[in-house]
Formats: sequence, C-alpha cells, structure tokens
Amino acid sequence: MNTMELLSPAGNAEKLYYAYAYGADAAYIGLKKFSLRVKADNFYDDEYKKVTDLKKRFPGRKLHCALNISFHNNDIEAFKNNIDYFRLYPIDAFIVQDLGIVSLLQKEFPDAALHVSTQASCINYEAVKMYQGLGFKRVVLGREVSL
Repeated sequence: MNTMELLSPAGNAEKLYYAYAYGADAAYIGLKKFSLRVKADNFYDDEYKKVTDLKKRFPGRKLHCALNISFHNNDIEAFKNNIDYFRLYPIDAFIVQDLGIVSLLQKEFPDAALHVSTQASCINYEAVKMYQGLGFKRVVLGREVSL
C-alpha cells in the first residue's frame, strides 16, 4: 500500500526550511518563469546552494519543481537554455502541465519522477492510465474530482 506524503509549497528558501522543519515529506518550488506562481518569490540562480544545504540538513525530504506553465515554443527554447541551471537543484520530481516538455525532461533528468499538475485537468481514469503510460508516477487531482 502506498503511504501518504505531506507536500508543502515553498516560495523561497526560508519557506522551504519551514516546510521541512515542520514535517513536510516534500516541498515544491518554482524556478524562474516556468511556474504559474509568477507573483511568488520563486527560486533563482544563487539559491541552489541554500536548497542543497536544506536537503542535506533534512535527509529523506523530497524536492519537487513545478513546471506548470503552458510552454510556447519560446518557453521550450528558454527551458533548454536553462537546463544547466535546473541541474544545480536537487530535484526529485517535476510537476508538469504541458506534455510538450515530457520527452525533454525524461532525457535530461532520467532519475526525476514526473507528476501531472492539477493544471492538466486530469479528471478521469482513462487520462490517468494515459499519463501512467507516458511514465508519470503521480497525478495531482483538481478540486473538481470527487473521491
């Protein structure tokens, strides 16, 4: 049986610390312009050291990265140009909305899990099976879905 995971948002390094310190099993962050939370602090080039230190300080905690924008062609190119920047972060999983970047993530980050973002509107079991077939390990269901 799968165990439940407490996942917390972390808009900056201080919030990531508090998420881990107060018991979150995992936290999700947004990097630069690839997250829908554009008004959040988000993380930038110089913060990867803080994030890496926090992951070491709280062993076993996971770090998820939200890539939940709709990727236009220029966004895909910008993402490709920032691959080395993303590699600096100890990312365990990517939360993805746009299928257009899945093969790129699988190629460049083969050890990172893929999670379907609630933004993808995955609301039925056939869609879940399709995402599973593409290699996704988790689906973040929207509030429209009943249990």
